[in-house]
Amino acid sequence: MKANNTQNGKTASKSYMEDINKLHAQLEIPYAKSADAIWQEMEEQLPAEPKRQHLIRPLRGYRLVLAASVLLLFGSGFLIRFYSKTFTSTTTTANIQLPDGSVAYLNTGSRLSYYPLWWSFSRELKLSGEAYFEVKKGKKFSVRSHAGITTVMGTSFDIYARGDTYRVTCLTGRVQVVARKSKQQVILNPNNSAEVERSGDITYHAQMKARASIAWKQQFIFTHSTLQAVVESIEKRYNVQINLNINKTYYYSGIIPNQISIEEALNLICKPFGFTFVRKSAQSFEILQ
Repeated sequence: MKANNTQNGKTASKSYMEDINKLHAQLEIPYAKSADAIWQEMEEQLPAEPKRQHLIRPLRGYRLVLAASVLLLFGSGFLIRFYSKTFTSTTTTANIQLPDGSVAYLNTGSRLSYYPLWWSFSRELKLSGEAYFEVKKGKKFSVRSHAGITTVMGTSFDIYARGDTYRVTCLTGRVQVVARKSKQQVILNPNNSAEVERSGDITYHAQMKARASIAWKQQFIFTHSTLQAVVESIEKRYNVQINLNINKTYYYSGIIPNQISIEEALNLICKPFGFTFVRKSAQSFEILQ
């Protein structure tokens, strides 16, 4: 009886396992391809765009940096070459210290400009009016005006460039003058002068009193200037304050030497109009009608 029970149990267990195997066979999804083949196809279908982005971005950034560097260099070069300084002396003379230690003295009603950042490459200025130059030795030093170009290496000279008149006077050293219209040129030695005519021809003068050409450098020269403008020039020259207690506009023409005292200068200004002046303090004056 016991043997029959054991045999029956084995039979039931075998039947149970067969049922489980059949169930697994029903749940399993059949694949016609191997796992390696499937992975190969999946890798081939993956988008390649992320890899290309990784390679392009650094290149794009490099180009931007390069472009910015080029623009910066171009901008710096443009600034160095074309940045200019301009000085205008409307009613009085002015002294201008140039980058190399040369000095330009401007007469009234004159205008001078140059390129300070480019100075070490080219000592070139533009002048309208009159100026006296004391040039340090070095590279070529050129002054351009409407009618002519004056070039030196190291010397002192005066240029008068007003209206149709262009005249150069050499005080020391040697000066080359070139007419812009005709391209004629002349070399000046001390006490020589040259004038460029409207036609472009150059008139040469030898053995003249060159110092007479820069008499203006030692004095204020006013031509039909408002009295207010004259007073402002005197204020700057003597470092004082002047109250012009006058209700009407007056015009003054005259010469005031630089070496005289402030009282003498005010007397020269007031005398033609019948005005008087009083000292209010050590550095303060008032002009009365």
